[in-house]
Amino acid sequence: MSYVQVEIGGKIRGLKFNKMAQLTLTEKVVPGNAMSGVYALVYAGLAANCYVKGEPEDFTFEQVCDWADELSLEDSNKIKAAFEQTEMYKQGQAYLAEVEAASKKKAAPKPLKNIKPKASK
Repeated sequence: MSYVQVEIGGKIRGLKFNKMAQLTLTEKVVPGNAMSGVYALVYAGLAANCYVKGEPEDFTFEQVCDWADELSLEDSNKIKAAFEQTEMYKQGQAYLAEVEAASKKKAAPKPLKNIKPKASK
């Protein structure tokens, strides 16, 4: 679990990236749409924090999308850094590295051995 606080929606709020955030993130992200990942990540962190602390959510997904658009670069980077500390992120990166390595092995042609040009007549 990773935690960060940022000012969002007019107040300091906590974002927790735990199993609950992982579940919410997968429900909200739209495959092939990178921006949906940003909105889903911020919403998931906020919602998971409320869930764990037993606090009611005082925001909607629509509000969080608007807030995410207004985040400073510094706060965006804090959220990103907190998420990157999670096991979910680390495992995902390891998987992508394995896929990339495997695709490079398959894509690289094998060097030809012992091939001699034919003699011309």
